[in-house]
Amino acid sequence: MARTTKNLGIRDGALRVESQMAYGPSVARALFAAALVASLFSGAVRADDGWRVMRDRDGITLERRAVEGSRFYEYRVRAHTTVNAAVALERIWSGIGDERSPTIKHRTVVRRADDELVVYDQIHAAVVSDRDVTIRIHKSGDARGGFDITFESTSDVGPPPATGYVRLAAVRGSWRIEPAADGGSNIAYRCYSEPGGAIPAFLVRGAQQDSTLEEFERVLTRVGR
Repeated sequence: MARTTKNLGIRDGALRVESQMAYGPSVARALFAAALVASLFSGAVRADDGWRVMRDRDGITLERRAVEGSRFYEYRVRAHTTVNAAVALERIWSGIGDERSPTIKHRTVVRRADDELVVYDQIHAAVVSDRDVTIRIHKSGDARGGFDITFESTSDVGPPPATGYVRLAAVRGSWRIEPAADGGSNIAYRCYSEPGGAIPAFLVRGAQQDSTLEEFERVLTRVGR
């Protein structure tokens, strides 16, 4: 998986593939939950760069946008925290791999460094075939005091698809942490995933949206408000 510049996502990505830190909104769980989403989109508001606001509540904004050539959406969740950017980064990064979702049957740390982590996960799916994926997670900072944690599935490292598992077609996303004027930080989480296999998109879109929001809320609780 090539490195990307995203904000952190690392937990299930659209399925519920979780590394503690959320690599990709909840990749595993979103894969197998079936939900029609037409009713969820009524009254949505257009945002910038194609983003459409799906929910804005309790200081947390959830958005989605179409991805060219894909049947699936990219999701973004944003919120403000009084925790400064450097501390927020550390709390997010240190959580990766520390907590494991019940859907993850097995995890192998393929590579670990100060600014990079590569993990291989086998994921239990209740309705469809179990999935597996290798995820590369990278963190970086910029001159303005902001930080990025990016993640993306990769085939460059890690084991080949395991017998009895369907390889996740794509998982990518990021956490962006920017200093705020009040000394706190603004955090944005983005995630896009393709579950792989012959699964109708309408069956997973709603679950992908829900799991992205849940992953963000979980990590934000770890960071602190």
